[in-house]
Amino acid sequence: MEVPINDFSQKSTHKFLPPQNTPAEILINEIGLEAVHNEDHFTEKPKHEWGEVVLLVGTSSAGKTSIISELISQKPNMVEHGVDLAGINIPLNFLNQKHKEDMEFIQQMIEPTEMDIKYPESMLLNYIFGTEPHFKTGVALEDKERYTEVVKRLEQSLLTHIPGDKIATLMMDQILNDSKKGKSVVFDVLHVKQIAEPILNKLKEEHSSKIALVYVPFQTLAERVVIRNNEAIENRDFLNARPGLFPLVQFTKIFRPMRDEKDAFVQELTLKEVEYAIDTLYESGKNFWEKFDPKELEKRDLQEEKTKAREKILKKFGFKEGDDPNTTVKLTPDFKGYDILINTAETNKPKTEAVKDAVQQIIFKN
Repeated sequence: MEVPINDFSQKSTHKFLPPQNTPAEILINEIGLEAVHNEDHFTEKPKHEWGEVVLLVGTSSAGKTSIISELISQKPNMVEHGVDLAGINIPLNFLNQKHKEDMEFIQQMIEPTEMDIKYPESMLLNYIFGTEPHFKTGVALEDKERYTEVVKRLEQSLLTHIPGDKIATLMMDQILNDSKKGKSVVFDVLHVKQIAEPILNKLKEEHSSKIALVYVPFQTLAERVVIRNNEAIENRDFLNARPGLFPLVQFTKIFRPMRDEKDAFVQELTLKEVEYAIDTLYESGKNFWEKFDPKELEKRDLQEEKTKAREKILKKFGFKEGDDPNTTVKLTPDFKGYDILINTAETNKPKTEAVKDAVQQIIFKN
């Protein structure tokens, strides 16, 4: 299974860099990313002409991608950014400039797989972060040994020079600069804390912005991920799969138990429902690995992964071992600065109509 293209961001121990001290130009010069922007000369428009910035926050499978696609179809001049996009483009720009020969060497050694051809933009990053290569016919043993050394060197270079927080800072600077040029921007993140608080405050204070939370109830999220995994297996679109319990863990980073009646209520959840969602996704992930990569399944301790994820989820929601299965918790967004709350499972309308309704909420929200 390919390592997620921005997986190295989880390995970073760096703190967020305050945006006022690290504009994109400084970071670009610092790590040699002269071509990161690849844009025309920056010209700031008067403040009243700055473009609107729309931020969508939500877990995997909540519906952010569909909403962004529809939003751009209705506003063709809108520019899309996102952590996933930045997690590919910024590291690749860096590697292609600072390690050009090594990158060319890797490409020469590898016979692209079906998934490499389908997702060429993330191919080399996947191999750098652990995907087992299928070498071209005739590759010498000494070149295979050199390949191992090269990918380790490139991985270490990325971890050293471009931790995940630096990617987020660069991305936010690009977004703010696009807005100052008069461009409307939409971007998505998994949860608000992926963005440095000073950047978020700057976005709210200086720009015409809307921050929307896109979500589905906890149980529905598990159901959607199961469907997604099954479709990925059926269509051999394995990068679209979400095996594991991380979507549910992501949910706990966005919501917390209500402490005050003034908190915005989003759903009530029982311990029994939580346990069922965890068990359901565990079985879905196990099924995925059995069908896709049995060798990977042998290497992973899925039960241990489940135990750790379950502990995190129960702790965040305030459940304890031995609680009655019908014990309930009322949930509210952890972040209080959302302008719009969009439950994409709230309507019985077809998905396309539900997405259009969500976009209308965003467009017409004052």
